[in-house]
Amino acid sequence: PETDISVINGGIAGGGPVQALGMLKERGLEIEPDWVILQILLVNDFDDCLLTRGRRLRSFIPIAFINTFKNQSQFPYWLEYNVRQNSRAYAELSRLTGAKELIGDSLAAFRGVSYEPLRKYPLAPHINPILDINRRVWYPELLEAFHMLIDHVVQMAAICEVRGIKFSVYCIPVRDELNAELWDYHIRMANTTCEFVPLLAIQRVEEALAGLNLDVFSVIETLVNFSSGVNDLYYLYDSHLNAKGNQVMANAILYHLERSGLVELCTRERDWE
Repeated sequence: PETDISVINGGIAGGGPVQALGMLKERGLEIEPDWVILQILLVNDFDDCLLTRGRRLRSFIPIAFINTFKNQSQFPYWLEYNVRQNSRAYAELSRLTGAKELIGDSLAAFRGVSYEPLRKYPLAPHINPILDINRRVWYPELLEAFHMLIDHVVQMAAICEVRGIKFSVYCIPVRDELNAELWDYHIRMANTTCEFVPLLAIQRVEEALAGLNLDVFSVIETLVNFSSGVNDLYYLYDSHLNAKGNQVMANAILYHLERSGLVELCTRERDWE
């Protein structure tokens, strides 16, 4: 309690393990951290790894993302995205009807707004990326992405170890992996005989990192056991943690750090002063 602790968020929007490694080397080390904590979001980070080699996961089509970024500042897209993010009723209506751009379509029909529906560029082939990474049997690109991610995390841990910096890592699940109803919905929409297991990718990564004696910890139980339900911790549409979710996550990280030597580290730092 007598020690001031500074926390610096070194995350990069749209970045993956490659960028995290670069950020540590080029910016992180110069501030002389005592502890580096890496968050992994596998539904994005696997694909980010493959992108460095000019490949993608099978559930991603680049044109879909190019089209989204190209049009995100246009009014119909901006309104559609923000309403989906913040209206549970609208998100549920979109899910039940299967309609992807209700607001944009309505504006185009009644007000003559120029609007190119995003559904012309669907994910392929009817496999949600959240399912794709959680296949029981991985295809070659998934296995390659897995090994690339592990390699980059190991490099970060090694850089920290030789400098006496503590290093911890955890995987953050997306809401649809924790919500049985949403998971079942994706399974029905997939229309495939492939077998998918929720949280399997996280389990595989955590086991691999633990097997390499890295300090890896799980936050899944914290999210699942949240008092008002896991849905309250995520944005409605894109499955990223909202402000409440980030606060819960921060508390989970602090709990792990306290159990892993934070108090001793603070005491040592205070004694040195």
